[in-house]
Amino acid sequence: MGKDMGKGTLQASEVAEIIQHMNEDHADSLLLYACYYGGFKDALEASLIDVDNETCSLLVKKQVGTETAIINLKRPVFDIKEAERVMVEMHFDALKAQTPNATQ
Repeated sequence: MGKDMGKGTLQASEVAEIIQHMNEDHADSLLLYACYYGGFKDALEASLIDVDNETCSLLVKKQVGTETAIINLKRPVFDIKEAERVMVEMHFDALKAQTPNATQ
């Protein structure tokens, strides 16, 4: 085996856990990702359908129909803890960018 699969890539169990956690507990973050990073200003809701080291895929429900958005993560992630940190940062970056009175 040329590649060490144990380090450097999200495991299937981690991907499943991230998807379940984000969809159950962070629907607001996913909608924010769809609107801000995906450019779907008309998004009504978004659900996480996949995540890998560099992207997350969302199913975006719009006024009419649904669309898939593939969004680049802020930086590559290699385990579930790093994925959590990056996704939290992305939430706050998007929130800050969309808040008119954000100071900085």
